[in-house]
Amino acid sequence: MAWYDDVKTESIVGLGVISIVVTFVTIVVVQGLAYQMTAYEQSRKAEMAGESSGQKIIEQQNLQIKNYAWVDKNAGTAAIPIDLAKNLVLKDLSGKK
Repeated sequence: MAWYDDVKTESIVGLGVISIVVTFVTIVVVQGLAYQMTAYEQSRKAEMAGESSGQKIIEQQNLQIKNYAWVDKNAGTAAIPIDLAKNLVLKDLSGKK
């Protein structure tokens, strides 16, 4: 008789199943933490950014094209609202036919 045939396969199978379950649970937990951290980071960045810088630039440019301002006060160069400038150019071009 073979005396080396006393390997307890039930113990090996049980340990294998437990290892598979622990590995699966670990993967699920790590993936959940990764999703949670990603969502937290995105909300933190959105909170810090507040209003987008692009929107602020557009608002500043809209204010600049709608108001009078000095471009070079010493040279006597001024900026006028865009609508007035368009009308003056159209009036000037229509007179030169």
